[in-house]
Amino acid sequence: MAIHDFLRENFNFIVALLIGIGVFQGLRQAYGFLTIGAAVAALGKNLTDEGAEEFCRFVESAVIPNYPAIYNKLRAGYGMVHDSRQISREMKEKVKIALQSKGVWVR
Repeated sequence: MAIHDFLRENFNFIVALLIGIGVFQGLRQAYGFLTIGAAVAALGKNLTDEGAEEFCRFVESAVIPNYPAIYNKLRAGYGMVHDSRQISREMKEKVKIALQSKGVWVR
């Protein structure tokens, strides 16, 4: 009976807490998508070893939400690095390792 009484007395607080958690998760995913999208766009404008190094540092420091669209953006960024002739093989491997360390599987 104690749990039932607690839930009845704090129902509004519990509902507000659950809604708040849902909103926080949505904002976290949106923020992750926007920042990762901006990093991939910046990489596309600067396909050099320096640009790849900057992208690698971003990936290593970023919190990457578990969301398929975000992983696809990161894979697209790696695809640009992998297909570029201006980026050294060592830098391509470094970006690949950074992405794999965050759980993004690339070819």
